[in-house]
Formats: sequence, structure tokens, C-alpha cells
Amino acid sequence: MNSLERTNTFFVGFPILLGILGFAFPQLWGIAAVFTILTGGFQVIAAIACTIIKSFKNTPLIIYWILTILFFVMWHLTNWWWIWFLPSFLAIYFTIILHYIKIDES
Repeated sequence: MNSLERTNTFFVGFPILLGILGFAFPQLWGIAAVFTILTGGFQVIAAIACTIIKSFKNTPLIIYWILTILFFVMWHLTNWWWIWFLPSFLAIYFTIILHYIKIDES
């Protein structure tokens, strides 16, 4: 597991851990929400780097970008509540990309 995978695992796992602990300590819910936003920011920056390294030739990364752009477009153009499942899906999908599809520098 390289450093990008470890950092991503931390960014995805920490809000989940805080959310679970939030049942015992309610003040952790707010911290978990803020950290979830940081997770999205980290993953977008990491996806930019991975996309540049792969020269836009990795199909799963292209699908990730299409879904990310789709989320932001839908967020601004609709009032549908169901689009809020997409960030969680994107976090899981990007984690799968990092762990199972090797993104090396060759």
C-alpha cells in the first residue's frame, strides 16, 4: 500500500469513525461533517494527479470525473435530495480505483 492509498484510507475512514463515535459524543458529528468535505477535496486533488500521471488514459478515472462533474452540475441545477448519495459513492469508487487499479508512474 503506497502513501496515496494510506492517506486516502485515513481521509475516508476518519469521518466514518467520528460518525460512529458521534452516537456517544454528539459534538463529533460536526467534526465528521467538516472532515467529509476535506475528504472530497483530497480525493479531487489526488484524482487530478492520477489523471495527469495516466495521461487521461485510465477509464475508471474518466468515469470518476464524469460522475464528479455530474454531481456538481446536478447540485446547482436541481433541488433533488437524492443526489447526496453521490459523494459517498464517489469516495468509495475512488478508493477502489486506488486500491485495485494500480496507478503507477510508468
